Amino acid sequence: MYSKLQKAGGLTALCLMMFIVTLDTTITNIALPNITSYFSTTLDTSNWISTIYVLLLSVFMIPMAKVADQIGRKKVILVGLILFGAGSLACGMANSIGMLIAMRAIQGLSGAIITPIIVPLSVNLFGRERANQIVGIIGAFAAIAAAAGPPIGGLLIHLWSWHEIFFINVPVVIVTLILTIFCFHESYDMTISKSIDYAGIILLSIGLFLITFVLLKGYDFGWLSLRILLMSVGAVLALWLFVYLDLRRKEPLVEFKLFRDRTFLSSTLLYFTCGFTVVMSSVVFNFFLENVRGFSPLHAGNIIMISSIMVIIALPMGSQLGQKLNYRWVNVIGTILMAMGGLVLTQITYAMSNFTMIVDMAIIGLGFGLTSLSLVSAVQYIPIEKAGIASGMINAARQLGTCLGIALLVGILNNNVDNAKSAIKAEAYQHIRVTQVSSPVRHALDKNVE
Repeated sequence: MYSKLQKAGGLTALCLMMFIVTLDTTITNIALPNITSYFSTTLDTSNWISTIYVLLLSVFMIPMAKVADQIGRKKVILVGLILFGAGSLACGMANSIGMLIAMRAIQGLSGAIITPIIVPLSVNLFGRERANQIVGIIGAFAAIAAAAGPPIGGLLIHLWSWHEIFFINVPVVIVTLILTIFCFHESYDMTISKSIDYAGIILLSIGLFLITFVLLKGYDFGWLSLRILLMSVGAVLALWLFVYLDLRRKEPLVEFKLFRDRTFLSSTLLYFTCGFTVVMSSVVFNFFLENVRGFSPLHAGNIIMISSIMVIIALPMGSQLGQKLNYRWVNVIGTILMAMGGLVLTQITYAMSNFTMIVDMAIIGLGFGLTSLSLVSAVQYIPIEKAGIASGMINAARQLGTCLGIALLVGILNNNVDNAKSAIKAEAYQHIRVTQVSSPVRHALDKNVE
């Protein structure tokens, strides 16, 4: 039996794990302009700092859930925490953009190890009866972390530098490691085999990587270019082959039969939407605030922080409504609010007031907080021994949503910025052509345009 002290320490450890792994999906976004300038690189290149992290989270979360169920959840999560701490330290000390991206890959892999084990550890610690309540608390920390990334990042950059957004993880990991060692016993899923589907892991990894690359680089290379077309075909074939083979395995990598539960299926789709939506405020809107309006990271973070505050308000409110009524209506209301917030973001102009932007962040934050409770509804009717793989699947869905959101929206953003630059340049050139300027100036202009 677990003592009250062990349970309190265990819950603290689980919340800290979920917080730092989720925080790192969004905290880097506000630092991208600073990192881009620091390493004298381009936004396309520095964007991989965010993309590689969520891509590896998406790809390896389900396989790592299987591995942990097979060889022991406690020992696997300890390895994940050590890797995450080491990767965070190396990110903060990186002396090149290539090294930073590589270390972010280590962070992403270790985050994929940690995240799917959190739910089964909580079930093992508190029992099935309190599982929904505990998962709700952990999910609240995940939602708060996702929304709080930009303001926390902005504050750290304002006080110190972008390095601290990675260094801050190290002491948290140390505390979490100590709590995990003393507060948890080892647990397994005794219903699965010990074999690992390496072919499935490879096919799923290839398919998701190709989709992400196509969405990110489609505008650069051209959507009908041979490279993009071949990658698109490769992605479809890899994912089709993965599903075809996995459905015929006795021990599949992804347990598609869980989707027969309509609650799990709909909750997974909603959690995917949460991941996509958070990109709107943490990446695209932040780019507008810093690069277009010229706000400092702290100023931009303060505006985006309103969404974090609304998440904190929405989570307990939505949890109470879900317990008294039904989580279905909580999720529906949250989805509608997120859609409204996204619609308002499409009306952004340079002259938009801070008040209007704050209201929009409030709408998105409220919707994001309510819809994040789909993590709780997803595991309501899942057998206890399948809590690990179910957690891996729904968390992978949100990270995949974030990954594809970054790829697609940043690709559109970069294309629109390039088109705007070209249009401004052409208009300026045409204006100068019809004015009286000296021959040397005209010659220099013609040469620059060419």
